[in-house]
Amino acid sequence: MMRLPLFAVLVVVPVALGADPEPKAKPTIPREIRVEGLRGGDGALEMTRITSREEAEKSLGLEKGALEKVLKQVDLKRECLVLLRWAGSRLDRIEMKAEKGLVTFTRIHGKGDDDGFRARLFAVPRKYKLEVR
Repeated sequence: MMRLPLFAVLVVVPVALGADPEPKAKPTIPREIRVEGLRGGDGALEMTRITSREEAEKSLGLEKGALEKVLKQVDLKRECLVLLRWAGSRLDRIEMKAEKGLVTFTRIHGKGDDDGFRARLFAVPRKYKLEVR
């Protein structure tokens, strides 16, 4: 008999005192989205900012299943996708640096002679400015 009132006090009181009925959104941080099958670029590093599902379908050129996997990882109301494409070595790297509302992407040329079409995808907060170097 004593357990029920104790349970009620331990569960109901904290909920009534301050539980937020709608949790605050997690802060968004710039990050890479790993995905297979992106079409690579054919020249210098180029950037495409993607802010809607329709733009993602058009720009990414992925099969429906792969596209759904990408979109589950991104909240397009608060974030956008950034597609980077270029032609270069598989040893090329893309460095992402985020600070004070700016995300900078820099291509570091690799020391390989295996030129091909490359692409990488990132998610960044919508309000951030983007720069490619």
